[in-house]
Amino acid sequence: MDSVKVDFRIVVPVFNEADTLDAILTRIHQAGYLDRISFVNDASTDSSRAILERWQDLHGVDVLHLERNMRKEGAIREVLEQMDRRGELPPYVFLLDADSFIENSGRPIDEVFCRARDFMVRNDLAGLALRIDALIEGDSNPLQECVYVDYAAVQADNWITAKQQQLWVINGPGGLFRADELLVALRAMTPDFETGDLQISVNLMKRGLRIGFLPSIAVQTTVPSTIPEYFRQRRRWERGTVKVLWNDRSFYGSLFKSFRILALLTVIHLSIYAGIGFLLLVALLNEEAPAVIATNIVLVAGLWYGINLLKMFLNPYVRASRFVWKVPIWAMWNGVVWLFITSVARVFGCIDAIAQLLRKRRERYRTLALPEDARRAREQWRSATSAGFVRRSLAAALLTAVAAVLLVVVLPPSRDATRGIVTVYRWSPATGAQSPIRFKAVVEAQAVIELRTERSGSAKVATSVGFDSCAVFNRRNWQCERSGQRFLMQDGRLSVVGSTGAEISTETRQVNRLTWWARRLVGPPG
Repeated sequence: MDSVKVDFRIVVPVFNEADTLDAILTRIHQAGYLDRISFVNDASTDSSRAILERWQDLHGVDVLHLERNMRKEGAIREVLEQMDRRGELPPYVFLLDADSFIENSGRPIDEVFCRARDFMVRNDLAGLALRIDALIEGDSNPLQECVYVDYAAVQADNWITAKQQQLWVINGPGGLFRADELLVALRAMTPDFETGDLQISVNLMKRGLRIGFLPSIAVQTTVPSTIPEYFRQRRRWERGTVKVLWNDRSFYGSLFKSFRILALLTVIHLSIYAGIGFLLLVALLNEEAPAVIATNIVLVAGLWYGINLLKMFLNPYVRASRFVWKVPIWAMWNGVVWLFITSVARVFGCIDAIAQLLRKRRERYRTLALPEDARRAREQWRSATSAGFVRRSLAAALLTAVAAVLLVVVLPPSRDATRGIVTVYRWSPATGAQSPIRFKAVVEAQAVIELRTERSGSAKVATSVGFDSCAVFNRRNWQCERSGQRFLMQDGRLSVVGSTGAEISTETRQVNRLTWWARRLVGPPG
Protein backbone atom coordinates (compact mmCIF):
# COMPACT_ATOMS: atom_id res chain seq x y z
CA MET A 1 0.00 0.00 0.00
CA ASP A 2 1.10 3.60 -0.54
CA SER A 3 3.03 4.78 2.53
CA VAL A 4 2.47 8.51 1.91
CA LYS A 5 -0.45 9.99 3.80
CA VAL A 6 -2.72 11.86 1.38
CA ASP A 7 -5.74 14.08 1.78
CA PHE A 8 -8.01 11.55 0.15
CA ARG A 9 -7.91 8.08 -1.35
CA ILE A 10 -10.02 6.36 -4.01
CA VAL A 11 -10.88 2.77 -3.06
CA VAL A 12 -12.03 0.40 -5.81
CA PRO A 13 -13.19 -3.13 -4.86
CA VAL A 14 -12.80 -5.62 -7.71
CA PHE A 15 -14.60 -8.93 -8.04
CA ASN A 16 -14.79 -10.70 -11.41
CA GLU A 17 -14.72 -7.49 -13.47
CA ALA A 18 -12.49 -8.80 -16.29
CA ASP A 19 -14.96 -7.73 -19.00
CA THR A 20 -14.67 -4.01 -18.23
CA LEU A 21 -11.61 -3.67 -15.97
CA ASP A 22 -9.00 -3.09 -18.68
CA ALA A 23 -11.07 -0.38 -20.37
CA ILE A 24 -11.80 1.38 -17.08
CA LEU A 25 -8.11 1.29 -16.05
CA THR A 26 -7.18 2.80 -19.40
CA ARG A 27 -9.69 5.62 -18.91
CA ILE A 28 -8.45 6.32 -15.38
CA HIS A 29 -4.83 6.28 -16.55
CA GLN A 30 -5.67 8.79 -19.29
CA ALA A 31 -7.50 10.97 -16.78
CA GLY A 32 -4.35 11.07 -14.64
CA TYR A 33 -5.49 9.81 -11.24
CA LEU A 34 -4.42 6.17 -11.33
CA ASP A 35 -1.93 6.83 -8.52
CA ARG A 36 -4.75 7.99 -6.23
CA ILE A 37 -6.49 4.59 -6.29
CA SER A 38 -6.19 1.57 -4.02
CA PHE A 39 -7.61 -1.51 -5.74
CA VAL A 40 -8.87 -4.42 -3.63
CA ASN A 41 -9.06 -7.73 -5.49
CA ASP A 42 -11.79 -9.56 -3.56
CA ALA A 43 -10.60 -13.10 -4.43
CA SER A 44 -11.75 -12.84 -8.05
CA THR A 45 -12.10 -16.14 -9.88
CA ASP A 46 -11.75 -14.76 -13.43
CA SER A 47 -8.78 -12.95 -14.98
CA SER A 48 -9.24 -9.77 -12.91
CA ARG A 49 -6.19 -10.62 -10.77
CA ALA A 50 -3.98 -11.08 -13.83
CA ILE A 51 -5.15 -7.74 -15.27
CA LEU A 52 -4.40 -5.92 -11.99
CA GLU A 53 -0.99 -7.55 -11.69
CA ARG A 54 -0.14 -6.49 -15.25
CA TRP A 55 -1.11 -2.89 -14.49
CA GLN A 56 0.78 -3.14 -11.21
CA ASP A 57 3.95 -4.11 -13.08
CA LEU A 58 3.50 -1.51 -15.84
CA HIS A 59 2.21 1.48 -13.88
CA GLY A 60 2.80 0.65 -10.21
CA VAL A 61 -0.90 0.67 -9.26
CA ASP A 62 -1.68 0.01 -5.60
CA VAL A 63 -3.37 -3.40 -5.26
CA LEU A 64 -4.37 -5.49 -2.25
CA HIS A 65 -5.17 -9.13 -3.11
CA LEU A 66 -7.54 -10.94 -0.73
CA GLU A 67 -7.36 -14.72 -0.59
CA ARG A 68 -10.91 -15.06 0.74
CA ASN A 69 -13.97 -13.34 -0.70
CA MET A 70 -15.20 -10.76 1.81
CA ARG A 71 -17.97 -9.21 -0.28
CA LYS A 72 -17.79 -5.61 -1.42
CA GLU A 73 -18.14 -3.93 1.96
CA GLY A 74 -15.83 -6.43 3.64
CA ALA A 75 -13.14 -5.74 1.03
CA ILE A 76 -13.47 -1.97 1.50
CA ARG A 77 -13.34 -2.37 5.27
CA GLU A 78 -10.21 -4.53 5.02
CA VAL A 79 -8.21 -1.92 3.10
CA LEU A 80 -9.41 0.88 5.40
CA GLU A 81 -8.50 -1.17 8.47
CA GLN A 82 -5.00 -1.68 7.10
CA MET A 83 -4.65 2.05 6.49
CA ASP A 84 -5.95 2.75 9.99
CA ARG A 85 -3.50 0.32 11.62
CA ARG A 86 -0.60 2.02 9.86
CA GLY A 87 -1.87 5.48 10.74
CA GLU A 88 -2.43 6.27 7.06
CA LEU A 89 -6.20 6.57 7.02
CA PRO A 90 -6.95 9.72 4.98
CA PRO A 91 -9.65 12.20 6.03
CA TYR A 92 -11.76 11.40 2.96
CA VAL A 93 -12.37 8.30 0.83
CA PHE A 94 -13.90 8.03 -2.63
CA LEU A 95 -15.68 4.72 -3.15
CA LEU A 96 -15.71 3.81 -6.82
CA ASP A 97 -17.02 0.66 -8.54
CA ALA A 98 -14.65 -1.25 -10.81
CA ASP A 99 -16.92 -0.60 -13.83
CA SER A 100 -17.06 3.17 -13.24
CA PHE A 101 -14.81 6.23 -13.44
CA ILE A 102 -14.90 9.85 -12.30
CA GLU A 103 -15.58 12.22 -15.18
CA ASN A 104 -13.03 15.01 -14.64
CA SER A 105 -13.03 16.44 -18.22
CA GLY A 106 -9.28 16.96 -18.20
CA ARG A 107 -9.20 18.76 -14.83
CA PRO A 108 -6.82 17.51 -12.14
CA ILE A 109 -8.49 15.09 -9.75
CA ASP A 110 -7.33 17.26 -6.82
CA GLU A 111 -9.42 20.12 -8.14
CA VAL A 112 -12.46 17.86 -8.42
CA PHE A 113 -11.87 16.50 -4.91
CA CYS A 114 -11.38 19.95 -3.35
CA ARG A 115 -14.73 21.13 -4.73
CA ALA A 116 -16.46 18.06 -3.26
CA ARG A 117 -14.61 18.34 0.06
CA ASP A 118 -15.46 22.04 0.43
CA PHE A 119 -19.12 21.24 -0.25
CA MET A 120 -19.05 18.58 2.48
CA VAL A 121 -17.39 20.90 4.99
CA ARG A 122 -19.83 23.76 4.33
CA ASN A 123 -22.84 21.47 4.83
CA ASP A 124 -21.34 19.31 7.61
CA LEU A 125 -21.81 16.10 5.60
CA ALA A 126 -20.51 12.62 6.40
CA GLY A 127 -21.27 11.28 2.92
CA LEU A 128 -21.77 12.76 -0.52
CA ALA A 129 -23.50 11.23 -3.53
CA LEU A 130 -22.15 12.21 -6.93
CA ARG A 131 -24.11 12.35 -10.15
CA ILE A 132 -24.28 8.86 -11.68
CA ASP A 133 -24.63 8.74 -15.47
CA ALA A 134 -25.06 5.65 -17.64
CA LEU A 135 -22.08 5.32 -19.96
CA ILE A 136 -23.37 5.43 -23.53
CA GLU A 137 -20.91 5.39 -26.41
CA GLY A 138 -21.69 5.11 -30.09
CA ASP A 139 -24.96 3.36 -30.92
CA SER A 140 -26.92 2.94 -27.74
CA ASN A 141 -28.64 -0.26 -26.67
CA PRO A 142 -32.36 0.09 -25.70
CA LEU A 143 -31.57 -1.20 -22.19
CA GLN A 144 -28.77 1.36 -21.84
CA GLU A 145 -31.25 4.05 -22.83
CA CYS A 146 -33.66 2.73 -20.21
CA VAL A 147 -30.97 2.84 -17.51
CA TYR A 148 -29.97 6.36 -18.59
CA VAL A 149 -33.52 7.47 -17.82
CA ASP A 150 -33.43 5.63 -14.48
CA TYR A 151 -30.23 7.34 -13.38
CA ALA A 152 -31.45 10.74 -14.57
CA ALA A 153 -34.64 10.21 -12.53
CA VAL A 154 -32.54 9.27 -9.48
CA GLN A 155 -30.68 12.56 -9.87
CA ALA A 156 -33.99 14.41 -9.54
CA ASP A 157 -34.91 12.34 -6.48
CA ASN A 158 -31.51 13.01 -4.89
CA TRP A 159 -31.83 16.74 -5.53
CA ILE A 160 -35.17 16.79 -3.67
CA THR A 161 -34.28 14.55 -0.70
CA ALA A 162 -30.88 16.20 -0.23
CA LYS A 163 -32.75 19.34 0.84
CA GLN A 164 -33.17 17.54 4.17
CA GLN A 165 -29.62 16.08 4.12
CA GLN A 166 -30.91 12.58 3.44
CA LEU A 167 -30.81 10.29 0.41
CA TRP A 168 -32.36 6.98 -0.54
CA VAL A 169 -28.84 5.68 -1.24
CA ILE A 170 -25.34 6.91 -2.03
CA ASN A 171 -25.06 4.89 -5.22
CA GLY A 172 -22.30 2.31 -5.45
CA PRO A 173 -20.70 3.55 -8.69
CA GLY A 174 -19.30 6.59 -6.86
CA GLY A 175 -19.54 8.44 -3.54
CA LEU A 176 -17.34 10.47 -1.18
CA PHE A 177 -17.19 9.81 2.58
CA ARG A 178 -15.46 10.99 5.69
CA ALA A 179 -13.15 8.02 6.17
CA ASP A 180 -13.60 7.68 9.95
CA GLU A 181 -17.41 7.70 9.71
CA LEU A 182 -17.35 5.26 6.80
CA LEU A 183 -15.17 2.86 8.77
CA VAL A 184 -17.55 2.99 11.74
CA ALA A 185 -20.49 2.26 9.41
CA LEU A 186 -18.65 -0.67 7.81
CA ARG A 187 -17.69 -2.16 11.17
CA ALA A 188 -21.38 -2.27 12.11
CA MET A 189 -22.30 -4.23 8.97
CA THR A 190 -22.39 -7.87 8.05
CA PRO A 191 -20.96 -7.77 4.50
CA ASP A 192 -23.64 -8.50 1.94
CA PHE A 193 -23.03 -7.90 -1.74
CA GLU A 194 -26.71 -7.10 -2.32
CA THR A 195 -27.30 -4.48 0.36
CA GLY A 196 -24.00 -2.66 0.88
CA ASP A 197 -24.54 0.76 -0.70
CA LEU A 198 -27.98 1.17 0.84
CA GLN A 199 -26.85 -0.21 4.20
CA ILE A 200 -23.92 2.23 4.40
CA SER A 201 -26.28 5.14 3.68
CA VAL A 202 -28.81 3.96 6.28
CA ASN A 203 -26.11 3.39 8.91
CA LEU A 204 -24.89 6.96 8.49
CA MET A 205 -28.41 8.41 8.72
CA LYS A 206 -29.32 6.23 11.72
CA ARG A 207 -26.48 7.85 13.63
CA GLY A 208 -27.90 11.29 12.86
CA LEU A 209 -25.23 12.15 10.27
CA ARG A 210 -26.00 14.20 7.19
CA ILE A 211 -25.51 13.03 3.64
CA GLY A 212 -25.88 15.17 0.53
CA PHE A 213 -25.80 15.31 -3.26
CA LEU A 214 -23.38 17.13 -5.56
CA PRO A 215 -24.51 16.82 -9.20
CA SER A 216 -21.70 18.93 -10.65
CA ILE A 217 -19.30 15.96 -10.30
CA ALA A 218 -20.25 13.01 -12.48
CA VAL A 219 -19.38 9.32 -12.37
CA GLN A 220 -19.81 7.39 -15.60
CA THR A 221 -20.77 3.73 -15.11
CA THR A 222 -21.26 0.84 -17.49
CA VAL A 223 -24.78 -0.62 -17.50
CA PRO A 224 -26.34 -3.95 -18.56
CA SER A 225 -26.86 -4.41 -22.28
CA THR A 226 -28.82 -7.69 -22.28
CA ILE A 227 -32.20 -8.52 -20.74
CA PRO A 228 -30.93 -11.43 -18.56
CA GLU A 229 -28.12 -9.29 -17.17
CA TYR A 230 -30.50 -6.38 -16.54
CA PHE A 231 -33.06 -8.69 -14.92
CA ARG A 232 -30.47 -10.23 -12.58
CA GLN A 233 -29.18 -6.81 -11.57
CA ARG A 234 -32.63 -5.40 -10.71
CA ARG A 235 -33.59 -8.60 -8.94
CA ARG A 236 -30.43 -8.42 -6.81
CA TRP A 237 -31.03 -4.73 -6.03
CA GLU A 238 -34.58 -5.40 -4.88
CA ARG A 239 -33.50 -8.42 -2.85
CA GLY A 240 -31.03 -6.24 -0.97
CA THR A 241 -33.46 -3.33 -0.63
CA VAL A 242 -36.22 -5.45 0.89
CA LYS A 243 -33.79 -6.91 3.42
CA VAL A 244 -32.60 -3.44 4.46
CA LEU A 245 -36.18 -2.12 4.64
CA TRP A 246 -37.12 -4.98 6.95
CA ASN A 247 -34.02 -5.02 9.12
CA ASP A 248 -34.10 -1.22 9.56
CA ARG A 249 -37.88 -0.83 9.61
CA SER A 250 -37.73 1.23 12.80
CA PHE A 251 -35.55 3.81 11.04
CA TYR A 252 -37.86 4.00 8.03
CA GLY A 253 -40.85 4.20 10.36
CA SER A 254 -39.28 7.19 12.13
CA LEU A 255 -39.11 9.04 8.81
CA PHE A 256 -42.91 9.25 8.75
CA LYS A 257 -43.05 10.66 12.27
CA SER A 258 -40.69 13.49 11.35
CA PHE A 259 -42.29 14.16 7.93
CA ARG A 260 -39.17 13.46 5.90
CA ILE A 261 -39.16 13.49 2.10
CA LEU A 262 -37.38 10.15 2.23
CA ALA A 263 -40.57 8.68 3.73
CA LEU A 264 -42.40 9.59 0.51
CA LEU A 265 -39.76 7.80 -1.56
CA THR A 266 -40.20 4.75 0.66
CA VAL A 267 -43.94 4.74 -0.03
CA ILE A 268 -43.33 5.15 -3.77
CA HIS A 269 -40.87 2.27 -3.73
CA LEU A 270 -43.34 -0.02 -1.96
CA SER A 271 -46.28 1.07 -4.12
CA ILE A 272 -45.47 -1.60 -6.71
CA TYR A 273 -46.57 -4.27 -4.27
CA ALA A 274 -49.78 -2.40 -3.45
CA GLY A 275 -50.42 -2.11 -7.20
CA ILE A 276 -49.87 -5.81 -7.79
CA GLY A 277 -52.17 -6.62 -4.89
CA PHE A 278 -54.82 -4.32 -6.36
CA LEU A 279 -54.60 -6.01 -9.76
CA LEU A 280 -54.95 -9.45 -8.20
CA LEU A 281 -57.96 -8.24 -6.21
CA VAL A 282 -59.53 -6.94 -9.42
CA ALA A 283 -58.87 -10.30 -11.04
CA LEU A 284 -60.67 -12.05 -8.21
CA LEU A 285 -63.65 -9.73 -7.91
CA ASN A 286 -64.38 -8.70 -11.48
CA GLU A 287 -65.44 -10.96 -14.30
CA GLU A 288 -64.04 -8.46 -16.78
CA ALA A 289 -60.63 -8.64 -15.07
CA PRO A 290 -58.44 -8.86 -18.22
CA ALA A 291 -59.91 -5.65 -19.64
CA VAL A 292 -59.71 -3.84 -16.29
CA ILE A 293 -56.12 -4.95 -15.71
CA ALA A 294 -55.09 -3.95 -19.22
CA THR A 295 -56.65 -0.52 -18.71
CA ASN A 296 -54.84 -0.06 -15.41
CA ILE A 297 -51.52 -1.14 -16.94
CA VAL A 298 -51.91 1.44 -19.71
CA LEU A 299 -52.72 4.13 -17.13
CA VAL A 300 -49.73 3.19 -14.96
CA ALA A 301 -47.42 3.18 -17.99
CA GLY A 302 -48.69 6.60 -19.02
CA LEU A 303 -48.28 7.97 -15.49
CA TRP A 304 -44.77 6.53 -15.20
CA TYR A 305 -43.85 8.01 -18.57
CA GLY A 306 -45.15 11.44 -17.59
CA ILE A 307 -43.30 11.45 -14.26
CA ASN A 308 -40.02 10.37 -15.84
CA LEU A 309 -40.36 12.90 -18.63
CA LEU A 310 -40.96 15.66 -16.09
CA LYS A 311 -37.87 14.58 -14.12
CA MET A 312 -35.80 14.56 -17.31
CA PHE A 313 -36.63 18.13 -18.27
CA LEU A 314 -36.30 19.42 -14.70
CA ASN A 315 -32.75 18.01 -14.70
CA PRO A 316 -30.37 20.67 -16.11
CA TYR A 317 -27.71 18.04 -16.84
CA VAL A 318 -30.13 16.13 -19.07
CA ARG A 319 -31.14 19.33 -20.83
CA ALA A 320 -27.46 20.11 -21.48
CA SER A 321 -26.61 16.59 -22.70
CA ARG A 322 -26.40 15.49 -26.30
CA PHE A 323 -29.29 13.08 -25.69
CA VAL A 324 -31.87 15.73 -24.81
CA TRP A 325 -33.97 15.22 -27.97
CA LYS A 326 -33.91 11.44 -27.56
CA VAL A 327 -35.09 11.51 -23.95
CA PRO A 328 -38.87 11.49 -24.71
CA ILE A 329 -38.48 8.26 -26.70
CA TRP A 330 -36.13 6.76 -24.10
CA ALA A 331 -38.58 7.60 -21.30
CA MET A 332 -41.35 5.80 -23.21
CA TRP A 333 -39.12 2.75 -23.62
CA ASN A 334 -38.27 2.96 -19.93
CA GLY A 335 -41.97 2.74 -19.04
CA VAL A 336 -42.41 -0.42 -21.10
CA VAL A 337 -39.27 -2.03 -19.67
CA TRP A 338 -40.30 -1.06 -16.15
CA LEU A 339 -43.73 -2.68 -16.50
CA PHE A 340 -42.70 -5.94 -18.12
CA ILE A 341 -39.13 -6.52 -16.92
CA THR A 342 -38.18 -4.32 -13.96
CA SER A 343 -41.38 -4.86 -11.99
CA VAL A 344 -41.19 -8.63 -12.54
CA ALA A 345 -37.53 -8.65 -11.45
CA ARG A 346 -38.46 -6.67 -8.35
CA VAL A 347 -41.20 -9.13 -7.42
CA PHE A 348 -38.77 -12.03 -7.79
CA GLY A 349 -36.21 -10.14 -5.73
CA CYS A 350 -38.78 -9.48 -3.01
CA ILE A 351 -39.69 -13.17 -2.89
CA ASP A 352 -35.98 -14.03 -2.67
CA ALA A 353 -35.54 -11.60 0.22
CA ILE A 354 -38.53 -12.95 2.13
CA ALA A 355 -37.23 -16.50 1.70
CA GLN A 356 -33.78 -15.48 2.94
CA LEU A 357 -35.18 -13.59 5.93
CA LEU A 358 -37.39 -16.53 6.92
CA ARG A 359 -34.55 -18.98 6.50
CA LYS A 360 -32.24 -16.81 8.59
CA ARG A 361 -34.79 -16.50 11.38
CA ARG A 362 -35.48 -20.22 11.36
CA GLU A 363 -31.79 -21.04 11.54
CA ARG A 364 -31.26 -18.58 14.37
CA TYR A 365 -33.88 -20.31 16.48
CA ARG A 366 -32.73 -23.80 15.53
CA THR A 367 -29.09 -23.16 16.37
CA LEU A 368 -29.75 -21.12 19.49
CA ALA A 369 -29.22 -24.06 21.84
CA LEU A 370 -26.52 -25.85 19.83
CA PRO A 371 -22.91 -25.91 21.01
CA GLU A 372 -20.31 -24.19 18.83
CA ASP A 373 -18.95 -27.37 17.21
CA ALA A 374 -22.44 -28.58 16.28
CA ARG A 375 -23.29 -25.13 14.93
CA ARG A 376 -20.22 -25.10 12.69
CA ALA A 377 -20.96 -28.62 11.46
CA ARG A 378 -24.54 -27.61 10.69
CA GLU A 379 -23.42 -24.57 8.73
CA GLN A 380 -20.94 -26.65 6.72
CA TRP A 381 -23.63 -29.18 5.92
CA ARG A 382 -26.06 -26.43 4.92
CA SER A 383 -23.57 -24.75 2.61
CA ALA A 384 -22.82 -28.09 0.94
CA THR A 385 -26.39 -29.39 0.49
CA SER A 386 -29.04 -26.72 0.77
CA ALA A 387 -28.24 -24.28 -2.02
CA GLY A 388 -29.61 -26.45 -4.82
CA PHE A 389 -32.67 -27.47 -2.80
CA VAL A 390 -33.51 -23.86 -1.97
CA ARG A 391 -33.16 -22.83 -5.60
CA ARG A 392 -35.40 -25.66 -6.77
CA SER A 393 -37.99 -24.93 -4.08
CA LEU A 394 -38.09 -21.23 -4.93
CA ALA A 395 -38.34 -22.02 -8.64
CA ALA A 396 -41.27 -24.38 -8.02
CA ALA A 397 -43.02 -21.81 -5.80
CA LEU A 398 -42.55 -19.04 -8.35
CA LEU A 399 -43.83 -21.19 -11.20
CA THR A 400 -46.88 -22.11 -9.13
CA ALA A 401 -47.53 -18.44 -8.35
CA VAL A 402 -47.19 -17.43 -11.99
CA ALA A 403 -49.55 -20.22 -13.05
CA ALA A 404 -52.10 -19.13 -10.44
CA VAL A 405 -51.93 -15.52 -11.61
CA LEU A 406 -52.38 -16.60 -15.23
CA LEU A 407 -55.41 -18.69 -14.29
CA VAL A 408 -56.97 -15.76 -12.45
CA VAL A 409 -56.20 -13.12 -15.06
CA VAL A 410 -56.45 -15.01 -18.34
CA LEU A 411 -59.13 -17.65 -17.88
CA PRO A 412 -62.74 -16.43 -17.59
CA PRO A 413 -65.01 -18.05 -15.02
CA SER A 414 -67.36 -20.80 -16.11
CA ARG A 415 -70.19 -19.31 -18.10
CA ASP A 416 -72.50 -22.09 -16.92
CA ALA A 417 -71.88 -21.17 -13.33
CA THR A 418 -72.32 -17.43 -13.73
CA ARG A 419 -74.79 -16.99 -16.56
CA GLY A 420 -76.67 -20.26 -16.92
CA ILE A 421 -79.92 -20.57 -18.85
CA VAL A 422 -82.76 -20.74 -16.36
CA THR A 423 -86.16 -21.94 -17.49
CA VAL A 424 -89.19 -20.28 -15.83
CA TYR A 425 -92.72 -21.37 -16.70
CA ARG A 426 -95.69 -19.04 -17.18
CA TRP A 427 -98.90 -20.80 -16.14
CA SER A 428 -102.26 -19.99 -17.69
CA PRO A 429 -105.26 -21.11 -15.54
CA ALA A 430 -107.59 -20.89 -18.57
CA THR A 431 -105.80 -23.52 -20.60
CA GLY A 432 -103.70 -25.13 -17.87
CA ALA A 433 -100.72 -24.79 -20.16
CA GLN A 434 -97.26 -23.81 -19.07
CA SER A 435 -95.14 -21.93 -21.59
CA PRO A 436 -91.42 -21.57 -20.89
CA ILE A 437 -89.72 -18.20 -20.48
CA ARG A 438 -85.96 -18.30 -21.04
CA PHE A 439 -83.63 -15.65 -19.67
CA LYS A 440 -79.94 -15.42 -18.77
CA ALA A 441 -77.95 -14.55 -15.67
CA VAL A 442 -77.90 -15.47 -12.06
CA VAL A 443 -80.63 -13.62 -10.23
CA GLU A 444 -79.83 -11.72 -7.07
CA ALA A 445 -82.92 -9.65 -6.33
CA GLN A 446 -81.98 -8.11 -3.01
CA ALA A 447 -81.67 -11.51 -1.31
CA VAL A 448 -85.13 -12.51 -2.48
CA ILE A 449 -84.37 -15.33 -4.93
CA GLU A 450 -81.09 -16.54 -6.32
CA LEU A 451 -81.35 -18.96 -9.20
CA ARG A 452 -78.56 -21.12 -10.55
CA THR A 453 -78.43 -23.17 -13.72
CA GLU A 454 -80.61 -26.22 -14.17
CA ARG A 455 -77.42 -28.23 -14.47
CA SER A 456 -76.33 -27.29 -10.96
CA GLY A 457 -79.93 -27.76 -9.85
CA SER A 458 -79.86 -25.26 -7.04
CA ALA A 459 -81.75 -22.25 -5.84
CA LYS A 460 -81.73 -20.10 -2.76
CA VAL A 461 -84.82 -18.65 -1.15
CA ALA A 462 -84.90 -16.19 1.72
CA THR A 463 -87.84 -14.60 3.47
CA SER A 464 -87.65 -10.95 2.55
CA VAL A 465 -89.66 -7.93 1.64
CA GLY A 466 -91.69 -9.02 -1.36
CA PHE A 467 -92.83 -12.38 0.02
CA ASP A 468 -95.65 -12.97 2.42
CA SER A 469 -94.38 -16.41 3.39
CA CYS A 470 -91.83 -19.01 2.36
CA ALA A 471 -91.48 -22.73 3.02
CA VAL A 472 -88.18 -24.29 2.07
CA PHE A 473 -87.98 -28.09 2.02
CA ASN A 474 -84.62 -28.43 0.31
CA ARG A 475 -82.70 -26.70 -2.40
CA ARG A 476 -84.74 -28.33 -5.16
CA ASN A 477 -88.15 -28.07 -3.55
CA TRP A 478 -89.58 -24.92 -1.98
CA GLN A 479 -92.47 -22.50 -2.33
CA CYS A 480 -93.07 -18.83 -1.58
CA GLU A 481 -96.19 -16.65 -1.81
CA ARG A 482 -96.53 -12.99 -2.65
CA SER A 483 -99.82 -11.15 -3.28
CA GLY A 484 -101.63 -14.27 -4.31
CA GLN A 485 -98.79 -15.56 -6.46
CA ARG A 486 -97.09 -18.79 -5.57
CA PHE A 487 -93.52 -19.45 -6.65
CA LEU A 488 -92.86 -23.18 -6.80
CA MET A 489 -89.55 -24.98 -7.14
CA GLN A 490 -90.23 -28.64 -7.78
CA ASP A 491 -87.34 -30.97 -8.49
CA GLY A 492 -85.26 -28.03 -9.60
CA ARG A 493 -87.91 -26.48 -11.89
CA LEU A 494 -89.45 -23.14 -11.10
CA SER A 495 -93.06 -22.25 -11.91
CA VAL A 496 -95.37 -19.37 -11.00
CA VAL A 497 -98.98 -20.07 -10.06
CA GLY A 498 -101.78 -17.68 -9.24
CA SER A 499 -102.41 -15.30 -12.15
CA THR A 500 -102.44 -15.39 -15.87
CA GLY A 501 -99.23 -14.32 -17.47
CA ALA A 502 -97.45 -13.86 -14.18
CA GLU A 503 -93.71 -13.30 -14.48
CA ILE A 504 -90.90 -13.11 -11.98
CA SER A 505 -89.63 -9.59 -11.42
CA THR A 506 -85.86 -9.75 -11.09
CA GLU A 507 -82.80 -7.58 -10.84
CA THR A 508 -80.09 -9.18 -12.98
CA ARG A 509 -76.35 -8.80 -12.52
CA GLN A 510 -73.25 -10.88 -13.07
CA VAL A 511 -71.75 -12.86 -10.27
CA ASN A 512 -68.16 -11.82 -9.68
CA ARG A 513 -65.23 -14.22 -9.80
CA LEU A 514 -64.71 -14.35 -6.04
CA THR A 515 -68.36 -15.28 -5.46
CA TRP A 516 -68.06 -17.98 -8.10
CA TRP A 517 -64.93 -19.39 -6.45
CA ALA A 518 -66.62 -19.41 -3.05
CA ARG A 519 -69.67 -21.19 -4.43
CA ARG A 520 -67.53 -23.79 -6.14
CA LEU A 521 -65.73 -24.44 -2.85
CA VAL A 522 -68.71 -24.62 -0.53
CA GLY A 523 -71.23 -26.02 -2.99
CA PRO A 524 -74.63 -24.66 -3.97
CA PRO A 525 -76.65 -22.95 -1.25
CA GLY A 526 -79.22 -25.01 0.59
